[in-house]
Amino acid sequence: MKRHHKPVANCHACQLNLDDHCWIYEEPRSQWQKHRQCPGFENEELYQQFDEWQQKPTIRDRRKHKLHGSRKRPHDYFPRQPIDRRKLDQPERDRLAEVRPERAILVQLIGARTPRSVAEDSLAELARLADTAGAPVVGTIAQRRSKADPAFLVGEGKLGEIQTLCRENEANLIIFDNELSPTQVNNLDRALAIKVIDRTELILQIFATRAASEESQTQVELAQLQYMERRVPDQRQPRFGAGIGMRGPGETPLQMRRASMRSRIRRLRKKLDSIQARRGKTRDHRALPSACLVGYTNAGKSTLLNALARADVYVDDRLFATLDTTTRMVHLAAEQQVLVSDTVGFIRHLPHRLVASFRSTLEEAVDAAALIIVADAADPYVVDHLRVVDETLAEVGAVGQPRVLVLNKTDTEAGGEALAELQETYPESLPISARGRIGLDELKHAICDAMRSE
Repeated sequence: MKRHHKPVANCHACQLNLDDHCWIYEEPRSQWQKHRQCPGFENEELYQQFDEWQQKPTIRDRRKHKLHGSRKRPHDYFPRQPIDRRKLDQPERDRLAEVRPERAILVQLIGARTPRSVAEDSLAELARLADTAGAPVVGTIAQRRSKADPAFLVGEGKLGEIQTLCRENEANLIIFDNELSPTQVNNLDRALAIKVIDRTELILQIFATRAASEESQTQVELAQLQYMERRVPDQRQPRFGAGIGMRGPGETPLQMRRASMRSRIRRLRKKLDSIQARRGKTRDHRALPSACLVGYTNAGKSTLLNALARADVYVDDRLFATLDTTTRMVHLAAEQQVLVSDTVGFIRHLPHRLVASFRSTLEEAVDAAALIIVADAADPYVVDHLRVVDETLAEVGAVGQPRVLVLNKTDTEAGGEALAELQETYPESLPISARGRIGLDELKHAICDAMRSE
């Protein structure tokens, strides 16, 4: 009986062959697992030593190339060798080329004084963000603690539940609703052997995929670099990089990476400053007054702009479908015209770096003669969303302008049921339906009145 092996296309996998039977072993980050086995073979004991190698630690002496321990690693049995992909059969190439879709587990740490409704809304919003990023949610875990664990954010017992849930649902991504420190990300990555990100990184990834114009791409890159700047430590690289003829220990790879990132950040800031100056000149030369649509993400701002201006702005039932500012001319009552701009939507826990990076875009709201705040009346947490909008507008400096509050989606069942209560809370609000073009004339009159009072 003949046994031989071969590596699989220079990746972290190897193939074992025993006569006509074969196995594929692959390494997901830190542990090996059997991926495929040909049916009809029963002599498992021949490979027991190979399969159970991880039960006892193995230490390699790199200087003497010796192994210490009772079990060897798979690559000690089967050293990796170069292999030509063209020599693999087509099914093997297809298997290697297949990209496994991400399946996400959501984890949330709830503070002792956080209301349950707020926590549920935040977790539901995180699920929508994951779906927008293309990662379907297969499970959720929440824990209420008075104080976050400094090492893992959640307790060790909950960490075991997360690992079990990931294994049962074959999840390969964990998304935390809370912001994680670099140390916590590193500890969770080692403990769970699964990719771990937080809410901030997820939002940045969505913005990176949605950015279309040069300005939005520059803004997103700046926010990403500022986020990654404090996460650059890499334990796999040597700390010192001294060379012959250099004084002192030299600059560490960590310092060089940080210096490179800071240099790129400075260049991006200069680029955004020039864009901001150009935008300011364009606004100064406008002959018409301007109004700005602001509000929570996916509240219907782009749909409302299309309804007011009969435009064809991109609309999608997803979070952050709009990143770039779009301006259209709208004809109001009494032959008055106004420029209405659609801006990026707000969201709970919007990263401050992202707000700072998109300041040039949000200046449309700062310099507008009137703000049209669009709220989704069908959303059960619309009051909390309006509070987030007010806080974000105050953060960017959009205060003092006259405001028109619009309750959108009142033609839906949920919106119609909540309309009476919302109008009691906000008596000056206007119920409309951007999709059904209901209440647009009243909105135009309200915009005219706001322009006169400015």
